[in-house]
Amino acid sequence: MQRLIARAGLRHLAVPLVAAGLLVACAGLPGRADALGREADGALAPTTAWPLSPRDLPAPLALQQQLVIERDGQSRTFDAMLEADADGLRLAVLAAGQVALSLQWKDGALDQQRADWLPPQLDGALVLQDLQFALWPLAALQRVAPPGWTVVEDGVVRTIAASGRVVVTVRRTGPGRFTLERPDAGYRLTVRSVAVEERRP
Repeated sequence: MQRLIARAGLRHLAVPLVAAGLLVACAGLPGRADALGREADGALAPTTAWPLSPRDLPAPLALQQQLVIERDGQSRTFDAMLEADADGLRLAVLAAGQVALSLQWKDGALDQQRADWLPPQLDGALVLQDLQFALWPLAALQRVAPPGWTVVEDGVVRTIAASGRVVVTVRRTGPGRFTLERPDAGYRLTVRSVAVEERRP
């Protein structure tokens, strides 16, 4: 994880995908999930990471990302660093030069390290789920979609729905660019990604 932070080459990062997760937590997604991410009736909870693998990705990822989060007429811009390869997925999130949240996802297990000041509502699984919905291949998502969930793609737009209700919409807007919207949470996340190897001094 320290190697990941160093590769980002950034000193003052805010909390991008984490902030998105916090927006959802504050919005109060419907249903109450237990520690296993399941509803009382056994259905998969909205914020549970899907049983995918980084090996499903067409190629390893090493991305520096700029994100703009819009909600209630306000917007904020953030940065993040993400790596995903056969060994797993790693996300480093920094605030004021300190690690606010780090995620490591390997063999279906999610390990998250959190700063003490992060709100308890923040769900690392939700952060991971947004990454899955935006970056994983359509066929992989469709293969593991829980009962009652659908994943469809029409051109540049991907829609994830549960029991006919749209949960997430992802729209590709250009190379390395997309917007992700969660209608129930009322936020939109605009992402611009650059491969680390392509960065110039």
